[in-house]
Amino acid sequence: MAGRYNTVKIVLFFLIISPFTVHFGQNGSERELNNLKAFARLYGYVRFFHPSDEAANLDWDKFAVAGVEVVIKCHTGEELKDTLKSLFLPVAPTMNIFSRENEINPKEVHYRRDTTGLDVIAWQHYGVWLSPSSNTYRSYRVFRKGKVAAGNENADIKEINRKPRHTKLFKKFPASGDDALISLGEKIYCTMPLTLYCDSAGTLGKNLNYPLAPLKERISKIELDRLTGNDLSIRLADIIIAWNIYQHFYPYFDIVNVDWNKVLKQSLAEAIADSTGTEFLLTLRRMASKLKDGHAYVSSLGIKEYKLPFRMDIVDGKIIVTASVADEIKPVWQLLSIDGKPADAELKITEELIPGSPHSITPLALLDIGSSFENNKVKLLFNDGDSDREITVGRISSQWIQEYDHSPIEKLGNGIYYINVNYADKEEFNSVLPELKKAKGIIFDLRFSAKPRNGKTRINIWSDILWKLTDFDLQSARWNYPEIVYPDRRGLSFAETRWTAASQGGGLAGYKVFITDSFDISHMETFMGIVENYKLGNIVGSATAGTNGNSNTFPLPGGYTASFTGMKVLKHDLSQHHLIGIKPDYPVIRTIKGIKERRDEYLEKALQVLNSKIK
Repeated sequence: MAGRYNTVKIVLFFLIISPFTVHFGQNGSERELNNLKAFARLYGYVRFFHPSDEAANLDWDKFAVAGVEVVIKCHTGEELKDTLKSLFLPVAPTMNIFSRENEINPKEVHYRRDTTGLDVIAWQHYGVWLSPSSNTYRSYRVFRKGKVAAGNENADIKEINRKPRHTKLFKKFPASGDDALISLGEKIYCTMPLTLYCDSAGTLGKNLNYPLAPLKERISKIELDRLTGNDLSIRLADIIIAWNIYQHFYPYFDIVNVDWNKVLKQSLAEAIADSTGTEFLLTLRRMASKLKDGHAYVSSLGIKEYKLPFRMDIVDGKIIVTASVADEIKPVWQLLSIDGKPADAELKITEELIPGSPHSITPLALLDIGSSFENNKVKLLFNDGDSDREITVGRISSQWIQEYDHSPIEKLGNGIYYINVNYADKEEFNSVLPELKKAKGIIFDLRFSAKPRNGKTRINIWSDILWKLTDFDLQSARWNYPEIVYPDRRGLSFAETRWTAASQGGGLAGYKVFITDSFDISHMETFMGIVENYKLGNIVGSATAGTNGNSNTFPLPGGYTASFTGMKVLKHDLSQHHLIGIKPDYPVIRTIKGIKERRDEYLEKALQVLNSKIK
């Protein structure tokens, strides 16, 4: 027994004096990766599901950075087990970490045996609250009797600047004595209670062999503001933090076929191999792309990206320029290579970084192919239809290159009006509203295809358009908020909500056509889901992104920001929306001839559909 406590003292001493540097092989050894995986699993369980006051008031970003520094250096399973104890038992004193699953020791009782007058506390996650940018999602420790627990303030009430809730978020609550059994590899296991007894002073359960003070002293010395993605400890911590958020709270793993545990190991190895913060940004994006979620994007304010000065599309199986802001590069040219590398191969590499549905990945990748974190020139090889051309041009700051010169609101003839809902301004819309009410047909373009009018107030697609389309109220798709009390989404259930759009009298009475493409995401899909369900018009173009529902945005140490879809959205008929989107009634396939003649083939198809209906 004395030997065990000596080990604890050594590890705690190591926590305090360890220099803030780590050295690895190029991709990390199997030993190092297994150590990090074990730490990662415990990190998510304790941070999000152990209801102790100690855990609720810990700086988990700093803890992640400190933890990877220590666990990576363990040489044996026994050393790893003792190190995990020294890290986690100070903040989760009622958990047990042990070896060999068939030799589980009886639980130590860390609170008084007489529980008369005590309440029970546990975490409830409505989605999950991660930062002030977490949208409508919430996380609280609550009493079984329904009040927010004392000791919550620093962790989840003051930070979101809201008054404490006095009721549970939902009915589901873990049973007393309900434990999570966690396999950490190396024949190491952990049991962790999901509920704790508490009194007016806070949660009960202390372990004097693992005091909190040395750990808090160690992590208090970590200056996150001074660390960036150039620091390995930040890279490893960020992978562990983000992986756990997705693991426990991403609601679409039931339809996304991915080995998420394998992704953890791969991402840790890539983070070790990275040498700069810009390289690591791609590693974070590559991990997030495995979710197949159009909201799962990762960015960094400190890292600027530069793009090729033209737009592209896949036409007849080739990468074709469709619009260019570089005078020497023309539409219809086929892109063959980028700095000597085949364009087709570069596109596939870029697609690995893109989150989203199968039909939206390639269009998004075509915006990023050939990007660089440096404002440098790029050597490109094109075929202009007759011969190959090698051109060297500079990259540009990220911008949306327009393909067409449509006016935001335009009268097209035969009683048909065109409205680009992204750029039409309110003043002009209201001025033509009397004419729109008498129009034979209206084309609503949801693409970013018209020139913006700076300084103008844009129309509101709900009050200015949707509410005027019918003489009856409209309901949204079905928003399903996850109700989470167990790790790994065990027993996951949802609370369904939806909203109603009140009709303003159906003023826009003519035939309607809606133009969509795969860049229409989130709130545009809410709009189009209503159009689809209530048959408010025909849909022309290509399927929308297949990503809807409020995104949940969270910061990562080192200046990165990540997001993901925090709820499950189903269509009106309860069928799947994710990865599918809103499909067109009339698909459009672009042609070389149309691009060469600078024709908007989407708009042409919309006019064709409308004219076939107008008598």
